[in-house]
Amino acid sequence: MTTRVRRPPLTPTMAREAVAAMADDELLYAAGSLMLLAGLRRGEATALLVRDWHHPGQDPKVTVRSRVQEHTIRVAPFAG
Repeated sequence: MTTRVRRPPLTPTMAREAVAAMADDELLYAAGSLMLLAGLRRGEATALLVRDWHHPGQDPKVTVRSRVQEHTIRVAPFAG
């Protein structure tokens, strides 16, 4: 049986600092932002394709697909 390690929660400040530290690498920044700020899992972030990004007007969105479900995450307009 596997024992789960209890980690302290990641605070919003810690998440923002982590994203800021990745700013020099565009791919890492995009993946890290989606994982830390939008709650995507590592596999969800790495499986995203260009077609998953939608920018209709001033309402950008990312569609996340898995084998069992699909959901859309609204993205802040300044992030597009």
